[in-house]
Amino acid sequence: MENTWPVSVPAMLLIACLLSATQAAAQDSCKLYNIDFAQKAPDAPYAITAKGNTIGRVLPPKGEGPKPRQIPVCIEPKYAAIFEKNAFAYVSNGSISILSIWPSSTKLQENASIKGFTSLFDALAYVVQMIPQIVEETIRGFLATILDAVFGTKDGTQANSAQPV
Repeated sequence: MENTWPVSVPAMLLIACLLSATQAAAQDSCKLYNIDFAQKAPDAPYAITAKGNTIGRVLPPKGEGPKPRQIPVCIEPKYAAIFEKNAFAYVSNGSISILSIWPSSTKLQENASIKGFTSLFDALAYVVQMIPQIVEETIRGFLATILDAVFGTKDGTQANSAQPV
């Protein structure tokens, strides 16, 4: 009987290296973010969706031990803008949907976190809790625009010249 051990070990190592390189390349082609859940994160390997499109996937949590509350997600670069200041996640119908309370120009940096909810009640309570803050920020932005137009910008330039009365 011929010994195939020396040949099969290098072949297995080569396959393992190729699989690892393929996984690393797949991760390089996505933006990494986190979803923080109040309770333990859901078990299933959910797809990440937004507006009915699959935009990414859940990555395996790092390390071992108790089930984490934070899960890493890999998002296709063309959908990374969905991860913005007012975004949150909700587990529904076999996927994790990314929703936004109100559009924001403040995009999150890679590896930032958004809140995640497994209960519709908790997600709605979060939205209700955030509405006053969003209204305040919107009014401040609107007033800043008006004040800059009337009194000039922060660098001291006059936006509109004074009109004779």
